[in-house]
Amino acid sequence: MTLAVNLAVLKSTAPQLNKYESTKFFMTKLFYFRVTFLSISAGLFTGSFVYGLFEADFSNSDVILKLAFKSLVTAIAVGFLLGILNMFFKIGIYQKKDNGN
Repeated sequence: MTLAVNLAVLKSTAPQLNKYESTKFFMTKLFYFRVTFLSISAGLFTGSFVYGLFEADFSNSDVILKLAFKSLVTAIAVGFLLGILNMFFKIGIYQKKDNGN
């Protein structure tokens, strides 16, 4: 009985170590990359696709497929580059969660 009580006291007084403490730095960089990549890629794809639709010739269906592919590749490439840059510079204003204090 005393062994169980001693173990319970030892567990409650031991410092609580976060098992993800070593990956905390990586996770914050991943957050900045993910937010930048997704927002830039989605916006750029939509904008360039819609802009291209105004100039497209709808008599040929291959034109729309080429336009979609070109918009997708451009959006992914630019989103990836800006996401990598934002991982290191951490540019952006993101809302922080309020704990109610």
